[in-house]
Amino acid sequence: MTWDELRDRTLFGFPAEKRSFLSKSADMYLRDAQEDFVLHTKCLEFSFVASLNANSYNIELPDTFLQIQRVSWEGVLLHSIPVWSDIQLKDSTETWAKGRPEGYFIQGSTIYVYPAPTKAGELTIWCQGVFGTGGDQSWEDLNTSNWEAYVAEYSSSVDEPYIPFEYHKYLVDYARSQISLDSNEEKRYDNYWNKYLINREQVRKIYLRRKVPVKGRVYDALDSQTTHREIV
Repeated sequence: MTWDELRDRTLFGFPAEKRSFLSKSADMYLRDAQEDFVLHTKCLEFSFVASLNANSYNIELPDTFLQIQRVSWEGVLLHSIPVWSDIQLKDSTETWAKGRPEGYFIQGSTIYVYPAPTKAGELTIWCQGVFGTGGDQSWEDLNTSNWEAYVAEYSSSVDEPYIPFEYHKYLVDYARSQISLDSNEEKRYDNYWNKYLINREQVRKIYLRRKVPVKGRVYDALDSQTTHREIV
């Protein structure tokens, strides 16, 4: 849906004489809703490809990344190095250790690989982000040379939200809740806000389940004494 359509949905049911007055508030709260929705559900995912020269060991991450899901060097997955790990990052000459990259860690908005590659190659990073188009395909070919142009192009797009289409309608409840709060209508605020929170949490769990093992049960329906076993 476009922002205009979402605004019309938000104002539906309000007195006609108030809709023009509330229009600007609806536009603002709908965009606030998108930001809140993305930050809590982490529903925007993308991959980012960067070239590393020999002996280089860090790159700056896109400003819009929230969380790293996985990292690979030349197609081989790297393990995440915890902050408490007892690893000697530098050799006896106080230079970054060299070899085939095996792990990575993040400091601020910079990702470091260990050890530094002895020859140039590609680092692929799968992220959750705060900006996107609502689909995964267009993220696949991003790299350090076209990232800024990509962000600039879609940042200037104001026609519709960039979260997946099926979640657009959830933004309406957020906007209605804030308008109700501004009007001191606490009951209406509670109704819309709780509805928004329930939907946001459901989406958060959908994306969380993609990343963690899910236990299930297999039942023996033919046995008179039903049994089950846990599976992952």
